[in-house]
Amino acid sequence: MLKKETDLTALLENWPEHYYEIDDVLLRRQLLEEHPDDEESRQLLAMWNQRFHIRNGKAADRFMEAWLMLKIASDVPVGFLNRKAKEKELLKYADLLHLGDASEKMRREWRDFARTLLITCADTRAYRTAIFGLIDLGDKITAMRIAEEIDRVTGIYPAQLQQEELFREFRNVLIQAYQDILNHGAELWHEYLDQAK
Repeated sequence: MLKKETDLTALLENWPEHYYEIDDVLLRRQLLEEHPDDEESRQLLAMWNQRFHIRNGKAADRFMEAWLMLKIASDVPVGFLNRKAKEKELLKYADLLHLGDASEKMRREWRDFARTLLITCADTRAYRTAIFGLIDLGDKITAMRIAEEIDRVTGIYPAQLQQEELFREFRNVLIQAYQDILNHGAELWHEYLDQAK
């Protein structure tokens, strides 16, 4: 389902040109710290520190944490009694994702997050299986589940709270990543939209 990845050795050439193609985020940080005189490395390290933090010797992704919380929140209907609390919660996670900053640097960070999300979802049994994990649903149904989640978390749910504009650029980055990273991603996204009408 996913397009072929590039060899890590090639990614280390011309540092930091291929920074976002390195999967190991702790290696990314180490390489950034080895280039303290390079302005681009310093900026990337600042971005790294906004997105990640070290927990028990491992890098924890704040963007992934915010995404998962938004996914859970979007499953609970918005109503008169919970609207204010849901809006506060939405804005909290939007802040963790730095949705107020649609700079080119942040858009690259979002795209990297989208790549991580897509790879994780494509390889997770929760997306790929049904009936207690006994039936593999295949690539197409998995891709449709991912598309539905992107649409719900970045479009439908924010719109229910009149925050679709805040999510617009982030949503665009995720949709573009979906189309670029998944095999036949553009066709799958358009097919999802046709089915969702």
